[in-house]
Amino acid sequence: MKSSDLSIIDVLDFKPDRGLVELENRRVLIFDGNILMELRRTIVENIGWEKCQPVIFHYGYEVGSLDAKSLGEMYRWETPEEWFKAGAAMLTQRGYCKTVLNHLSLNRDKDQLLFRGRWFNSYEVDSHKHLKLTDTGPVCFVISGYLSGFASVCFEREVLVQEQECFHRQHCSFEGRFVEDWGKQGIRFLEASKDHDLQHKYALLNKQLSASRVKSVPQKDEDPSSGDMLGKRAEWLPYRSKSMTRVVEMAHQVAKTSANILITGGTGVGKEVVANYIHSLSPMSKSKFIAINCTALPLALLESELFGHCKGAFTGADRDKKGLMIEAGSGTIFLDEIGDVPLSVQVKLLRALQERKVRPVGCNTEVAIKARVIASTNRNLEEMMKEGKFRADLYYRLNVFPIHIPSLQERRDDILPIARYFLSKYAPGSKGFSPRVAYVLENYEWPGNVRELGNAIERAGILAGDNKIRIEHLPPALTAGEEVSALQQVKEGWPSLGDLEKKYILSVLEYCEGKKMKAAKILGIGSNTLWRKLKKYQ
Repeated sequence: MKSSDLSIIDVLDFKPDRGLVELENRRVLIFDGNILMELRRTIVENIGWEKCQPVIFHYGYEVGSLDAKSLGEMYRWETPEEWFKAGAAMLTQRGYCKTVLNHLSLNRDKDQLLFRGRWFNSYEVDSHKHLKLTDTGPVCFVISGYLSGFASVCFEREVLVQEQECFHRQHCSFEGRFVEDWGKQGIRFLEASKDHDLQHKYALLNKQLSASRVKSVPQKDEDPSSGDMLGKRAEWLPYRSKSMTRVVEMAHQVAKTSANILITGGTGVGKEVVANYIHSLSPMSKSKFIAINCTALPLALLESELFGHCKGAFTGADRDKKGLMIEAGSGTIFLDEIGDVPLSVQVKLLRALQERKVRPVGCNTEVAIKARVIASTNRNLEEMMKEGKFRADLYYRLNVFPIHIPSLQERRDDILPIARYFLSKYAPGSKGFSPRVAYVLENYEWPGNVRELGNAIERAGILAGDNKIRIEHLPPALTAGEEVSALQQVKEGWPSLGDLEKKYILSVLEYCEGKKMKAAKILGIGSNTLWRKLKKYQ
């Protein structure tokens, strides 16, 4: 599991009929940000701003610790660093602020940890403005506490995060280290945050809070870090992987031109979606996008569909018909599965691309064409050329700008974003995926690529209704053979004790769905011991 795959919709269980919102069987509440501002104001008025800091830090620390433990139980994280990054994602998705990590390094041999980043749209900055405090120092103590608590669980040592600078109350920089690396001042602050008897003060604050009046918060500007380097993206093209990012970059580059394009990739990867995306970004976008599947029509009909025909050209041709290459006008014609076009049609298609004219079947005159041609195939056209099944001159005429779309196996980072898109499309009332379902989706091979994924999510959405998608809602092909015991993995002969230990530990970890704390408890070893063994097993 990667932190970028985390969605707060998936980890929360909403039970409105019972008045419950739960995170891994832990009750959570949805607070009004204005109320938290009023609470801070009341604390400051009673104990002062300096004494308020460790109090609100401790609140954030406890929330962060609990979130880290919950997510550690729910998901199998690739590394402690990836687990910690989920804390930054939770800060953002919980609505505290937009958290951006710029640097993260962990050196276990040298016992060193360092991470840096920035916070945008901090609710604590809003609180500071709301209180009209003139102090120019750090103000984000709840957020610092949250990341400190989360990191302390992930790295199994006390970590302290401190705000470094607040830039004109627009965004803040922060830094995190093991608490000892902050010196005595850092240690004292962390100790002070955990050493407050607040029972009397809380009673007083609650009394004052009930009489306080909630004030409105001015609308905030958009987060300056959220700009999209690629500009407009089509809603139906979710992606996150580097390989798909490159595909979209190429689409933006070629969309401005009229060059012929050849899109390659396996069945179901979304070749037509990319072709349509290019058309939508091009100067031809106001004209038609016409797609034709070259494998769906017999030879006689394919030629007529592409180039048109005159009345009387063949039996049944009782009127003139425009071909799709003419019908597309100044738009785009998409030739899907061009590798299945017969050689006789390839000759006419080559002439149409060279001369920018077509001759309808049974006609003596030629008609000019203006449409851009985008072709696609799931076959190896270069091998087909060697076998004489595809014309080399047509290949080079089509392959002016090649774009290859990787399979889902090659870009697993895109699986969950695409799955969530399909879920919102087919089951808008769904409460998301359970952690186990997210794991299965990411680790299935997806031979049918995006098309198979879409079908699986549509089926699951129907079975789940308004409930969260769980394992039993997935197609059997995705869940077959999930559990494999350690003894089943032993092929023959007697394994070494080390091999048997490794197989047993990995089986227990799989049974626990990657939850290392739970696995360590079953194995009867410490979490540090389990981590060292997993590192040894790579």
